[in-house]
Amino acid sequence: MKYFFVFILFLNSLYSTDLNNTNSDKKKVLIVGDSHLVGPFGQKLDELIRKNFDTETYGVCGSVAGWFFNEKETKCGYFFKYRNGKSEKGLKAKTPDIKKIYERLKPDFVIAEFGANYYYYYEDTATLKDIDGFITFISSNSKCLFVSQPDSRKLRDKIEKINQITIKANNNRCLFFDSSKITHYPDEGGDGIHYSTTTLKPQAENWALKVYEKFSKELTK
Repeated sequence: MKYFFVFILFLNSLYSTDLNNTNSDKKKVLIVGDSHLVGPFGQKLDELIRKNFDTETYGVCGSVAGWFFNEKETKCGYFFKYRNGKSEKGLKAKTPDIKKIYERLKPDFVIAEFGANYYYYYEDTATLKDIDGFITFISSNSKCLFVSQPDSRKLRDKIEKINQITIKANNNRCLFFDSSKITHYPDEGGDGIHYSTTTLKPQAENWALKVYEKFSKELTK
């Protein structure tokens, strides 16, 4: 009977263990972003970062930075991957609360990719406020890299404006990566925004590689 109870306690300890706790001495990285992070770009970036860092990735379709404070629900797709390598993907989910993630993960670095969805939801002043609030939080707790939206056929004429608002809101607190400089959306094919087709996937993965290289060379010194 004694051994039976010891065995039960052992099982309980296994099930109660935080699945995200890898007991690793590696530095921790949190990656958050919009639908680009749900697709090939995000999955490749997670793969590259995860090789050397304890990594959690949260891609939420339709999101802007502020969604990670108000837990707004996406209905067009998400990709979550945790420190232990487990992942979730689907259409509907609440955006994770970044404050709760910080309490548990305590990331040393944050990589954030946002931009395209500000065109649809926000005026300039609201965009500035949203990005500023997000960067104020992450930069006071971690080193950070803010990744802009890539080139797109549908939104090309608006990219520079959003970039300038982002740079102003950032105020040199995070490193800034201008994704439009190393991507080019073709005149035909795809949906005009996302790099999810077979033809565009290599660009998405090269974009992820360039972000990884900047992160590795400049943020982890």
